[in-house]
Amino acid sequence: MKTIKVFWERIKPEPTDLSLHGLGIQEWMKPGIVNRPGGTGDYLFMFFYDETEIRHPDGSVVSHPPGAAVCWTPDSGHYYGNPAKRWRHTWLHCDGALVRRQLTREKIPCNLPFISAPAPVWEKYFSDLHTEATRYQTPDPVILKNALQSFLREISRGLTPPPENRTRAAFDRLRQFLETNFEQKITLAQMAEMTHLSPSHFSTEFRRLFGVPPVDYLIRLRLRQAAYLLPDHNLSVGEIASRVGYEDIYQFSKIFKKHFGHAPSALRKTNG
Repeated sequence: MKTIKVFWERIKPEPTDLSLHGLGIQEWMKPGIVNRPGGTGDYLFMFFYDETEIRHPDGSVVSHPPGAAVCWTPDSGHYYGNPAKRWRHTWLHCDGALVRRQLTREKIPCNLPFISAPAPVWEKYFSDLHTEATRYQTPDPVILKNALQSFLREISRGLTPPPENRTRAAFDRLRQFLETNFEQKITLAQMAEMTHLSPSHFSTEFRRLFGVPPVDYLIRLRLRQAAYLLPDHNLSVGEIASRVGYEDIYQFSKIFKKHFGHAPSALRKTNG
């Protein structure tokens, strides 16, 4: 990608809650350190392609490997670079209520280096911002805001989850699997194995996170789909039972009646 570096005096029309001041994509720097104790009075997002020294909020200077990123707030100073060799970075200066809201909503850490989305993600969204702000006579504020919001969402979902969140992530992956494969024969032991927990520990954690036992959650998914299919008179009750994971129509009818209070055939009659 071609190197870009631009500072805007003012983009018109400018969104009321977003102000873009400048950006750079794959900008090369000479060996050295940038030291701005007072910052620049706006938000500065920066991605580093090379090993970089960055000052932390506690005052320590730490050397970070390629791929580190930082979001500095308007009240924070900047200290970064590599004194021994040339280094490269992609960056964005901006401000506004939209930035503050999105940082909070997406839980993106500020003033502390983090590892998140790779370089192409940064380059894509900053290139989109540059294109809209520079190449069009009248930039569209909605497109500018959407590009920044999408960028921050990408950053958020690329953050390496802390250890305490990894268990929840494993359960979320299991939930997504159940929602798309509920018709399969899935045992409690298989579900526990997918979260790398013992069946008893898994059952306790699942109920804590989702409010119901795992088997009951699976049954609810199946019956919800069955209730959706029953109004289709081209499908027999037996076919519907098979589609949602029950080969025994009598077992299906018994579970359905226990959950909804009436038999599958009664629901079909109710829906014409």
